Amino acid sequence: MTLKLKLLLSTIIEIVLVVLVSMFLVSSARQSAQASENEAQASRIVDTVSQIRFATFEHLLHHNERSFEQWHAKHTQLGGLLEPTATHSQEERTVLETIRGLSGEVEPVFVYLADSYKQPSQDAAAQKELQERLATQLLVKQQAQISLALKLAGLARDQSTLLRAQDTWLVAAVITSMLLITIANFLIITRTITKALGEFQKGAKQIADGNFAYRLSPPNQHDEFGQVGTAFNYMASNLEQIDKVKSEFILLASHQLRTPLTAVKWYSKALVGTGADAMAAERRKRYLKQVYASNERMIELVNKLLDASKIGFGSLMPTPKPVQLAVALEQVLRDISAQIRDNKIEVIKNIDDGPLVVTIDPTWLHIILQNLLSNAVRYSRPGQTIRLGVEHQKNDVLVTIADSGYGIPAGQQSKIFTKLFRADNAKKAMGEGSGLGLYITKAMVEQAGGSIWFESIENQGATFFVKLPVNNKEE
Repeated sequence: MTLKLKLLLSTIIEIVLVVLVSMFLVSSARQSAQASENEAQASRIVDTVSQIRFATFEHLLHHNERSFEQWHAKHTQLGGLLEPTATHSQEERTVLETIRGLSGEVEPVFVYLADSYKQPSQDAAAQKELQERLATQLLVKQQAQISLALKLAGLARDQSTLLRAQDTWLVAAVITSMLLITIANFLIITRTITKALGEFQKGAKQIADGNFAYRLSPPNQHDEFGQVGTAFNYMASNLEQIDKVKSEFILLASHQLRTPLTAVKWYSKALVGTGADAMAAERRKRYLKQVYASNERMIELVNKLLDASKIGFGSLMPTPKPVQLAVALEQVLRDISAQIRDNKIEVIKNIDDGPLVVTIDPTWLHIILQNLLSNAVRYSRPGQTIRLGVEHQKNDVLVTIADSGYGIPAGQQSKIFTKLFRADNAKKAMGEGSGLGLYITKAMVEQAGGSIWFESIENQGATFFVKLPVNNKEE
């Protein structure tokens, strides 16, 4: 075959390819536009569900009308976004219907919970337990909505990615034919593109499914796909950190705010309850000071959590300063005085003379002592005794908190400082609990340069020891 025929044949083939590809690209452009619309709709659903969840958190914390109205407005807006179109796949329609169903389940729970905050019950403990159960149910269902919304976004994104991949492959094939690239080079380029797109598609699906720990392994860090892979990994790392911040913030805040909130509740109840009018002015003033102090500690704790770049105990940005340990202990005992009184617990103190100054972030010290003392009271039986000791050593101060309560089973003592772990006898005796207190305490003690350990016999109580470095600087 002459060169002229070869060129003519090549030209005819190229023209045919261009026409076919053009026709396909027109059709694909329409599909891409529809996929983009679906992707934009999914993105709005994800954003709206996230805003609903933030409004829920705000209402759980503040119980104000603004957060309720914001929640209701976003919930109504979500209903309008869940209408399927003819371009949605069957799987996308199923996800939309599932989100709609969850919305129908969430609304009455949230409204009932909001009403319960406005109308305090005579049985405050039962109401609080019901509110916590409803709040947990609400957050679980909203988390399911977020997961489904992310899945929907992933489906739309996968469809768009698939269409773009098809377009890219066809254009690459036509250009390759026009430029008479050798078969070997064509196969190599195609294989590289296909493999990279497959990895990106797999990675995008993993991220959409919530697996933020997934990372790509680009074959070549210096080419475009390697750069995109590096950017993808950077994005996944940031998403993983954001998810960790969110989870740790919720866990820490929900655990650490419970005690000061209980103190505020108890003193406020005394101030507005029966006999409040006959209360001495000095006593009323003292109660108001306790309410104010508890509120200030809550604000300080929340600010520290919000200021942290991430919630990992190595990055909570503590501000160590000299703190008088005896003063901090008395403040914690005042905060949990209602809990001590309700359980009829006697606290026996044995504190060495002297200032007993330690160097630690005051908020951290308060959290450490609060967690240990609250646990000692909580896991003691009514009428039992808690022994609180403070001993000055050479370069340290040793704090001892001993109770004679339920104790810790020997087979589970190695896990007691693990996050979210609770001993079987504690769960059986007390029921609810987060399993965060000792995990938080150990992390903060070690971050402050101290150490913590315990001794325990089941049904005979537990003794926790905390050793903190003393402040050697002159006051």
